[in-house]
Amino acid sequence: ADLEVHDWNQQTPLVSAARDGRIEVLQSLLRFGALCQGDVCTRAIHAASVAGYQDIVQLLIKSAQPQKSADSSHPASTALAGKTALHVATAAPLPLRLQEEFEKDRAAITDALVLAGVSVGATDELARTPLHLAAEQSD
Repeated sequence: ADLEVHDWNQQTPLVSAARDGRIEVLQSLLRFGALCQGDVCTRAIHAASVAGYQDIVQLLIKSAQPQKSADSSHPASTALAGKTALHVATAAPLPLRLQEEFEKDRAAITDALVLAGVSVGATDELARTPLHLAAEQSD
């Protein structure tokens, strides 16, 4: 089977599993040769960061393959739509029923991303850092 196949939305099984919180599926995909590198890994880390799946974020960071290009940054550091995974982890809006549970995971996710080298000084399209977004969420 092709583990890198894209669906109608240009998502691979790795990204879909990360987005949906399916850690067992993600582990199987990685075990059977799915690669966490480049845009696919960046999208998967962003998806798991938005959804608050800290165990998945940590697994993807650990599984990330180095790029074979001039840009050798970790996929977690790569911006999508002007935001790094740290931006989306600190700013993801949540329904009230999920906020308390997610806040614990949000802290673990941000720690993992910073330890992976994602810059706390990276700015989005409005010149906001992840710290700006975190402060906005604490209101």
